[in-house]
Amino acid sequence: MVFVVLVAVLVAWPALAEEYVTIAQASTPSYRSGLPYLGIIWSRPRFDVTLAVRVEGVFPNSPADWAGIRKGDYIVAIQKGFDFFLPHQLPDYCQAGDTVLVVLKRKTGTEPWWTYSTLGRYVRLGTRPNRPLQEGEV
Repeated sequence: MVFVVLVAVLVAWPALAEEYVTIAQASTPSYRSGLPYLGIIWSRPRFDVTLAVRVEGVFPNSPADWAGIRKGDYIVAIQKGFDFFLPHQLPDYCQAGDTVLVVLKRKTGTEPWWTYSTLGRYVRLGTRPNRPLQEGEV
């Protein structure tokens, strides 16, 4: 009896799995389709030995703009769960619609950059725009 049930489940499994995937895809919100988009242009400082990247520009009405990230900030890390990564690794760890914590260093006076104020901004990633991305844009 158990053997018959086991064989029936194994035979029916591919059809059940295919139906489940179809239902899951149909119920996925549209903002989660596509590659993630933060809305910044970044660069690595030329002679910098740190792992931080410098924000060279922020696009208006982008997720970064809404989160208050500004030109001149340094992104030390982006965190999703327990994963820490930099902007160029965003598509490897995230998808559009995910909320990530962007850890920043920001200049508040005349201090050297390594003593800048550290702050975090939560950003909900958008989908990439329908245009070619510039170099260093994420």
